[in-house]
Amino acid sequence: SSLYIDYRTITAQRKSDDVGSGGVTLFHVKTHKIINTFMFLIIKTFNDLCTNEFLLYLYVAYRNFKEGVLVAIKITLGNSKGGVGKTTTTCLLAISLAKHFNQRVLVVDFDAQADATDFLMRTFQVNKDLTNHLSIFDAIKSPKRSQEAVLVLDDNLHLLPSGEELSGLDLLLLEKGVFGKFEAGLYLDLVIQQIEHEYDFILFDVPPTSNIQNINAIVASDYYIGV
Repeated sequence: SSLYIDYRTITAQRKSDDVGSGGVTLFHVKTHKIINTFMFLIIKTFNDLCTNEFLLYLYVAYRNFKEGVLVAIKITLGNSKGGVGKTTTTCLLAISLAKHFNQRVLVVDFDAQADATDFLMRTFQVNKDLTNHLSIFDAIKSPKRSQEAVLVLDDNLHLLPSGEELSGLDLLLLEKGVFGKFEAGLYLDLVIQQIEHEYDFILFDVPPTSNIQNINAIVASDYYIGV
């Protein structure tokens, strides 16, 4: 699918909910996220809320709101079909925003195949062994270490790398006792809350399946682009 995106249209979304055109499907999810979060808080009991991860999620969200922290525009680029160019589109859009518009961009590789990680490391000739480098999966396990997982590719372009260990996300959520619950969709958002103040744009590359990874990415996003 071809992609045309007007940078001025995207940035205007900070002040308007109007949806841009030009062959790109933009779905504004922030309003739905706010409504769902408040509905969740209403129906949950106090004991259910008293988990370290969720209390941290609420604290960081409140702190950012109270301090008026300018946060990034967060976009998920996805499609339920493989081979349509999601990763290529995500990476090229990130490079374009960083290089041609001088925007600070973070690419979050949220696919266990790690194609975006491979694409960007090859493009920027980063010959770093990621064996001992924290990945997005490590950041989800320990959100306070999110900044340590960020890999600098260029002054304006950073990467949260992925790896095959991300395929164990379902098991991790099961071990935490949140698999199938509302909280299961909040973990990526909690990671992003720790670092989004550093960026103008955050782009999520997701697998071509309707799984917990896609749910986490959509919850963490302001917009969804169907590629």
